[in-house]
Amino acid sequence: KPARTYFARIEGDSNRKLAALDAITDFKKVRWQNCPDGWLAPFRPLGKGGYFNLPLLTDLMPWSGRGIQFSRTWPVCEERTVLLTRWTELLAASGKEQKRLLKETRDVKIDRSYLSFLRYSKLPSIVSLRENQEPDSIEKVLFRSFDLRWCIADRRLIDMPRPPLWQSRGPKQVFGVTLTGQLFSNGPILVASPHVPDINAFNNRGGVAHPLYRTANASEANILPGLLKLLRQIYKRTVTPEDFFAYVYGVMAQPAFTERFNKELETQELRVPITKDATLF
Repeated sequence: KPARTYFARIEGDSNRKLAALDAITDFKKVRWQNCPDGWLAPFRPLGKGGYFNLPLLTDLMPWSGRGIQFSRTWPVCEERTVLLTRWTELLAASGKEQKRLLKETRDVKIDRSYLSFLRYSKLPSIVSLRENQEPDSIEKVLFRSFDLRWCIADRRLIDMPRPPLWQSRGPKQVFGVTLTGQLFSNGPILVASPHVPDINAFNNRGGVAHPLYRTANASEANILPGLLKLLRQIYKRTVTPEDFFAYVYGVMAQPAFTERFNKELETQELRVPITKDATLF
């Protein structure tokens, strides 16, 4: 049986919060709120009001994941030629200098081989490469909101490349990027791009990608099964995956949504109001 969980919020700057904590002499005097008791329920109270009757974005678009994590800045740049120069300098170095240039981590080593996340092949270790050998690929990524950059898309340089995101790329693919587990103050809470997003793409504080399609050939939409059929019956018109994504983007990617539900968004739950009005949709 899950344990009972309670929540209390202390507001103000750090000094006021510390003072409030120092003043607590008995937990019975704290204004606790009950949290839901499910095994997978969040450690925060249930919201109240119409907003919390709306479906969660994660229910409407079930597959989501973190963006790619380089753990080093040099494989990302505005110019392809600069990246190729950096790659060549890495291969020309040796020993400790090559390790220093690469910026080795637990998941990226100069003497380790890796599987490519772009194709079914094995990539030899960096230390074994000749100077004239090319990287696996150079691709565009969504580095930050509205900021596209080139990257060396090579597993030997990326700690966490998120292969499923790369493998789902295609002519119809769109990645919706937002935050989870953080507060929104103002502005849009969703951005979109056809390019695989960096882990900090939304606003440099982490983010989650919601792909429109699960497959590169767009054969399977990442939308709650049965939802498009239901919307077609309600609107009496064709509703494509692109239509649905455009609607979600139109609702959430403008500041009025954040302003309207500012208080509700303190629960860090992203919910989508779905209209029954075909004209409004």
